Formats: sequence, structure tokens, C-alpha cells
Amino acid sequence: MTDRSDRRFVRRLPYAATLALAPVAALAYIGCGDDDAPSGARVNLDPGGTWGAEVTVTVVGRGRVHSGTRGIDCPTGACFAKYVFPDNAADGATGGIQLNATPTAGVKFLGWSFEPTNLGARGRGPEGCNPVTRLATVPAVSTSDPQITLPFGETDGTSPPGQEANCGAFRRVPLAYKVTATFEAELPTFDAGFDAGADEVFYEAPDLTATNARGLGITSNNGLYWAYSLGASSVIAYGASPNSAIGPATALKVATVTTLGSFRVHPRGVVYTDGNNVYAIRATTPTQPVLVGDLGTIGQCRGFAIDTSSNVYCRTATSIVRWLSVGTVYAAPTVLYGSNLPGGNEIMVESALGPIWIDTGAGASSTGIASLPLTDPDGGAASPTPIITGRTSMTNVRSSSLGFAWSELGDGVFTTTSKTAGATVTESTVTTGTLSSLAQDQNSSTSWIAAGLNGIFLVSLGTGTTFRSGNQFNGAASTSSYVFWTTTTDAAIHRASRF
Repeated sequence: MTDRSDRRFVRRLPYAATLALAPVAALAYIGCGDDDAPSGARVNLDPGGTWGAEVTVTVVGRGRVHSGTRGIDCPTGACFAKYVFPDNAADGATGGIQLNATPTAGVKFLGWSFEPTNLGARGRGPEGCNPVTRLATVPAVSTSDPQITLPFGETDGTSPPGQEANCGAFRRVPLAYKVTATFEAELPTFDAGFDAGADEVFYEAPDLTATNARGLGITSNNGLYWAYSLGASSVIAYGASPNSAIGPATALKVATVTTLGSFRVHPRGVVYTDGNNVYAIRATTPTQPVLVGDLGTIGQCRGFAIDTSSNVYCRTATSIVRWLSVGTVYAAPTVLYGSNLPGGNEIMVESALGPIWIDTGAGASSTGIASLPLTDPDGGAASPTPIITGRTSMTNVRSSSLGFAWSELGDGVFTTTSKTAGATVTESTVTTGTLSSLAQDQNSSTSWIAAGLNGIFLVSLGTGTTFRSGNQFNGAASTSSYVFWTTTTDAAIHRASRF
């Protein structure tokens, strides 16, 4: 692991504030929820509704979080408040709770973070049906904005163990938020090139002993994901707000996996396996892994895809299998194609309406790209329609809304600007060396970013630009403003302005 003292920034440690958790007046209910009730306490007050929010605030550093007249003034006053309404049409039930971060003089607000931890709540059922537990919500807010609004809402939680059958009608509870506001007494000091093209560590790995960052990718809603090694296990990490001017940031640990098999970041989310089961992290719930299904009757998946409806697809040696997303769970797998499927490792599905794109051939014999309709019209007997043919040793096959990209013989990037049969193939002007990753550039559906043995490259319409040279890169991704990458020497995410 690289000594962090030689990185090109100076990081000041924030001061931790002592919290005071106390019941406060809510909009439609006075009191505290099970989130902060003493262990073993009997909570038998009907909350009066299931629409609203329970908010727990933590302040780190010298600053204040307040919600105006709505109950929160942390850390000197109340750091917990509960807002419950009879329904979403009740007076005051629209909108949400606004939190304002105010730094002490000379202090900088660094941002918000949300912990998707499991919290208890008082439901409307009898005492034996409480507490109802549910995951704290991670809202779609700007984590660097000092003023945010946490929406009101409701969700189905989980009844106490053994009470699932008797208490199924009483699982509806308000949303929960567990939010931390971080302030720093001294502004982070970066070199003069910060946010102006200089390399910097932007996301720290949550574990100091982490190594071997890999699998870097970014979703369509700007969620950055990667995996790293932690002893004998692997951790999947998530970084929010990658375009923020505030850094460095510490990523969230989304999952710890004893045996991490396949791991792939798609625009619609993340799919990974632990050797026995398939999991998805959907872009709509960016820090909540969902069990998709087990591999017992399917066999090992050579490639995965996730479409715009969060349906998950697996390509085995002989078939294509789909798990349909049904609300917050997945249905039993369905075999879409069980014959006439050529060898290959890649599968791409961009829309819930299809088609399915696959590479053809296997290993060094991979020679093209073909398509299949999303619905299997003749019981698995349909043959793929060739799109790209006559290639040699295709790897890292990817697709965008307009075309394909891939590498050949481990030494170049090839692209098309069409996805129809006979599409023109253009070779880039850069020599990448063996590629470790290839991803669509968020600036354009005809641009790609490649990390290879010779560096990081931006490729568009056959032209190529060397963004960084060297042989330490093993993953790259981009937003409209920045390029991100991992190296073989640490588990952090490095960033530089692309302009």
C-alpha cells in the first residue's frame, strides 16, 4: 500500500462534535421513534399516520445543522425529529424537511453523507408488530450544497422476526434519514493545480489497509463504483458527487464479499456475484445491494447486463437468462435463448424493449457482434443477426446509444457510429497496449475512455488523445468535467480535470 503522506494534498482532520439526541415537536406527532428509544423500551403510542420522515443528524466539525422552525438544531439542540402525517394530502405533508448547514466562522462546510443503515420505527399495528425496521433512505440531493431538502414519504418495512404473517398489514412506516454534516476547521490545501488538470486522490478507500482497486465504472446518475481487496475479502465502494469541487472525499462501503466473482458497472447499475448468488445495485437505490437470484440451476455467467428497467441478464456458455425486476425484488429467472447461441463472453442490453447485443466467438476466436430480439420468438431457436463480422480477438466489447467499441489483440480501440449490419469500423490513432477497461465517455455517445498498459486515452471518431501515460492504470471512467482512474499501487480513486 502506498504511503499516503506523499499524496499531493494536505488533509486536515475534522473535529467531532458531541451529539445530543432528544425528542422534539413534529409536524403531526410529538415524540421520538424507535430509532432513538432506549433498548427494551415499550413504545405503544399510535404515531397517527405512515407518511413523513424520521431524521437523525450527526455533526462532525465546528458547524450547525438546523431546520428553521421544524425541530432540528444540532449539535446544541435536537439532532432527531419525527414528522408524521395521516397521508400525503394532509396539510404540510408536501415537500419535506429542509436542512441548512452553517459553518462556524473560519470553518468550511465539506458536505453531507447518508448512511443506509437499518432503523426501527413505530408502525400503526399492535405492540407485537413493532418495531418495523427499514433501511434509511439515501436521497437524490447535492451532497455539497449547504441547503438540502429531505422528501417526506413512506415505505414498507420488515416486521419483527416471527411476526411476518400476523403483521403484514402494518409494515407501512415513514421514511428514515441518517445524515452527517461534515465541517473542517482548515480548508484542505491542494497543490496549485487542483481542479485544473493536476492529479489528485479524490475518493479515499474507507479502509486504510485496502489494496488492488479494480472494476472502476460510473452509472448514468454519476455514481462511481469500484472494488478493492481487504485481506481475503473484497469491498464494493461507492462515491457520490464525483463532480464536486470539494475533496478529498471518503467513499461509502456498499458491500463486503468473501469471494467476489463477476463485477461490472453498467449505466443502469452494478451487477456482481459472490460465487453462489447474483446481486444488483440499481442506480435508483445506489447504496443498497439487492439479491437477484442464485446460480445453482443456471451455471456460471460469462457476462451480465442490466437494462433501463433494472432487469438483469446473464450469459452462460449456452443460454441467455433474465431476471425481471418486480418492485424491490426479482422474479424467478427465465431462459430467453437456450440454443443457437454462439460462444462469447459479452452481453449488452440497453433498453427493456431490446434488442440484446452479444459478441460472437470465444476467447481468441471472438470475431464479431450480433443482435437478438429481446423476446424469444420461436422457443430459443432464433439465430443471432450479424452486425460486425470478420474481426480478430475482440475483447472489452461495449455499446452506447449510437455504436460499439472494443479492443483487438490487446493493442487498440475500434469503434462504430452505427449498430446496423455493415457498420463501418474505425481504428483509433492511439496504441493503448493491453486494455484493462473501456467505457463510454459521458461527454458523447461516440466517445470512449480507455485504460491500458500504455496509459489513459480519450477516443472519438477514430482519433485518440493520450490523457495520461504510464503502465500503472487498471481502470478509468469519466464525467463531463473529470477523468477518474485507479492504479495498481493503492485502492483510491484519482481524478484530474479533463480540460
